[in-house]
Amino acid sequence: MRKQSLARVVLMSAVKACGLIVTGQEQDKAVTQEQELNKIKEMGIGIHKIKYDAKGAIESFLVVGQSEVSTVLGPVKAQLLARKAAEQSAKASLVQFMKETVTVVETSDNQTVLTTEGNGSSLLQKGKSIDKQSSKFKSVSSEVLSGLTLIHYDLDADKKTMTAIYGWKPKFSEIGRELREKMNNDKTTGSGEDALSAAPVSKDPAGLKSKKVTSDIANDFL
Repeated sequence: MRKQSLARVVLMSAVKACGLIVTGQEQDKAVTQEQELNKIKEMGIGIHKIKYDAKGAIESFLVVGQSEVSTVLGPVKAQLLARKAAEQSAKASLVQFMKETVTVVETSDNQTVLTTEGNGSSLLQKGKSIDKQSSKFKSVSSEVLSGLTLIHYDLDADKKTMTAIYGWKPKFSEIGRELREKMNNDKTTGSGEDALSAAPVSKDPAGLKSKKVTSDIANDFL
């Protein structure tokens, strides 16, 4: 009995130790993630963390949008307006990136991929680049915009700034296209302005609080 009790104590200690190790690893990951997101925030508006596959096609990237936070209409409406402005800032940056830096390639097997200058030479050899003035290029650009997914936002109440970080992957554009088609067919879908219009108006600027929210998929882009 004594040997069994001792064995049980040893087993339980080992289990607890493993739990501590796992918790420690999770904490380290969280700290690293926060450091990376803070670094990207400091880098400011624009495209960051572009990743490529073996052929030079873009696998993912991050887009940062930023805006000032005005508390004239109160904290709730201030956050909604700032989020909207940060989103527009990110999208404007992405449009500029598409115009100046991105090459859309239509491959021999009818796939459409994105690459940038100096990358994707094998893709261009096997396919053709699409004219940036063409309707095809504009259609792809629109799909890329619709595929942006918010992975982090940071409201700094002291500096009165909002930073929104979006992630993009090719599959997100496909999902965005499907959702857009569904929304176009669904006449009961409300406008995105509804929440903004319904937000309460308060004159209390002291109600603005700093806040950070990060998506579970953020590490996929870091």
